[in-house]
Amino acid sequence: MGGRYVLNNDAHARALGVISENEVRGKQDADFYPPELSEGFRQQDLAVLETGRPLLNIDEDFVDVDGRHRWFSTSKVPLVDSTGVITGIVGMTRDISKQRKAEAALQEAAIRNHLLAQAVDAASDGITMIDPGRHTPSILYANPSFCRIT
Repeated sequence: MGGRYVLNNDAHARALGVISENEVRGKQDADFYPPELSEGFRQQDLAVLETGRPLLNIDEDFVDVDGRHRWFSTSKVPLVDSTGVITGIVGMTRDISKQRKAEAALQEAAIRNHLLAQAVDAASDGITMIDPGRHTPSILYANPSFCRIT
């Protein structure tokens, strides 16, 4: 069908901004995405069709139909008939936006923790971190100034 959707599911239809999979059937990526995105998707499809090699877990980011920045992990594998001829592509996409946001938050926290550690190490006052949960409190960390003072 020349790069047209033959079969779809409701989740993908909703991601495209339509109500049901019937509104997707027979249409192309260009009917739903801006030219730069749809052309990129078309090139991926052509690569799978020409080489027979799948594209697995390709991370893609874009702004969805509601204007939200989203991340997806996409895989595309050739659909092969009983004689071994490639007749199409099966595409699978997972929304990994929450995962990407969590990764970004962890990275930001790591940067903040590193900066805080640098500030504590550079402080002229002695600073310690004590573990109060034991019968005898123990020092978990002491900055260089604390070590010089004591």
